[in-house]
Amino acid sequence: MGRLSRRGLLTVPGAGVVAGAAERLMRRDYSFVNGSVIQGRIDAGLFFLAYQLDPRRQYVPVQRRPATGDRLSTYIRHVGSGLWACPPGVSPGGHRGDTLLG
Repeated sequence: MGRLSRRGLLTVPGAGVVAGAAERLMRRDYSFVNGSVIQGRIDAGLFFLAYQLDPRRQYVPVQRRPATGDRLSTYIRHVGSGLWACPPGVSPGGHRGDTLLG
């Protein structure tokens, strides 16, 4: 990781995958191991969950970064991506999704 910010948080190096995002996003990574496959290789990997406000300014630039050949691309194989919308929580007296339809 990079250096500490003024607030004491770790920063992302300029060449990092998430450095391409125009705004901050909350990201959490999870690793998994599912044993070995027939060829004897380990079936393992890493996946990320990211929470953001504007996918055009945050998600899309991060997804394009490995496609342009960043340093991590040498060591990974991208399998798939997805983007899902999650409505905000329910307010007292409201119902699920009522803020989406105005």
